[in-house]
Amino acid sequence: MTKIALWVGAVGALAASAAGCGGGESPYARFIGTWQSVAGSTIQAACPAPVGNVNNELRGNLQILPALDANLVVLDPNGCDPLFTVSGNVATATANLSCSHPGQQMGVTQEDVYTSLTLTTVDGKTLQHAGMGNATFTSAAGSLRCTFTVNANWKKVSNE
Repeated sequence: MTKIALWVGAVGALAASAAGCGGGESPYARFIGTWQSVAGSTIQAACPAPVGNVNNELRGNLQILPALDANLVVLDPNGCDPLFTVSGNVATATANLSCSHPGQQMGVTQEDVYTSLTLTTVDGKTLQHAGMGNATFTSAAGSLRCTFTVNANWKKVSNE
């Protein structure tokens, strides 16, 4: 596999990284549950040459649960699990904003660092997810640092 193909595949893994049980009477209950991505939800990465800009559609589910050390936790397939504090209709990530994990390509390590990450819902049925940060992909061939922006919409499919 060429170095370029390795980096493009690794950046694609960033989309997989980006991609959430129960309800209650708490002020943040409307966030809790399983959310399904809506078509058009994306994570866009800007990387140095030769990779350039990459636009990936987010697919799958997001699970949001009550947290022990914050109001909410979003379960992440890579074990990053960012914590959120809720104020009104907006949940803002406050912890676990940096995470290292294996990349999608064999031999690649990925480190994601969010500089901002918010979830917004007014009705508890639709959720807007916005974030930005950087991802560094490291392999024996070297390192590549990309910036990324998440712009996603989700619909609630379960209160669990």
